[in-house]
Amino acid sequence: MPTRFHLSRRQWKKIAPLLPGKDTDPGYTAHDNRLDLEAMITIAREGHTWRGFDEDFGKWGSIYQRMYRWEQEGVFQHLFEQLIAKRGVGSLIVDGTIVSVHQDGTGARKAYGGPEAQAIGQSRGGRTTKIIAVCDEQGYVFNLFIVPGNHNESPYAAKLTEGIEAENFIGDKAYDSDTLLDIIAERGIERVVPPRSNRLIQRSYDEEKYKTRHLIENAFQKMKKFRGVATRYKKTGRMYVALIILILVYLVTKIGKSALREVRIWRPDSARDHRELYVPRHLREEYERSLIQHRADFKWFAPPN
Repeated sequence: MPTRFHLSRRQWKKIAPLLPGKDTDPGYTAHDNRLDLEAMITIAREGHTWRGFDEDFGKWGSIYQRMYRWEQEGVFQHLFEQLIAKRGVGSLIVDGTIVSVHQDGTGARKAYGGPEAQAIGQSRGGRTTKIIAVCDEQGYVFNLFIVPGNHNESPYAAKLTEGIEAENFIGDKAYDSDTLLDIIAERGIERVVPPRSNRLIQRSYDEEKYKTRHLIENAFQKMKKFRGVATRYKKTGRMYVALIILILVYLVTKIGKSALREVRIWRPDSARDHRELYVPRHLREEYERSLIQHRADFKWFAPPN
């Protein structure tokens, strides 16, 4: 059976500048960055063991070491900050989902802490991990936590949305906590959370806005199409989060919604000088200086939907 690859040329065009191994990164080699990234996505898609790789991807040990090294060096966090993270949205839609921990996902070294430190909890369903995520009004996840599956969600919601400007906070009855709702109100955000049935005073909420809560459920459904996310096989919480971030990056670049922008450069006197390219946010000022120096006309614009 031929090896299945996932990244399109357009996706790779967005991701490649954010990975180590560029000419400005001494000591790195990146001739196989794309192949290794394809292998990591395959691990998430299929959920099989590292040793189960198709030989077309290369040695499984090398791929594992690269993923581990990228996680330690903050490469996945960098991808998250450049492609996913946001500082302002219309609505904060928060919810959590439970994933089962496979037997291969237990038994992390004692030096890493016990199951609690790796976000593994014991509940009626066995060993579980809970993913708590927040998405915007378009259904794009842009922040998440993992916690033991037997933990309550509401204590984490305030930190999950900290520093993000928004108009609405939308959550189900699990987030009907006086402490959380007071924090949200102090930030000037409208609370769209239905009250629990045992409240003496039933608080009103905007039922029309609450109907958009299904967007976070849809986002979880897209993430859980990847078997490595739907069932946790990673022993450490950090590697599991890295895998989730990788899948979010894959999804957000696939649909063209990301923090990257294109720059269109042209000269009025010659159509042949017209070109377009993707420029990461952290490199945009440098590009602007270069373009102004060369007297080129340019315009920033969002990638097409």
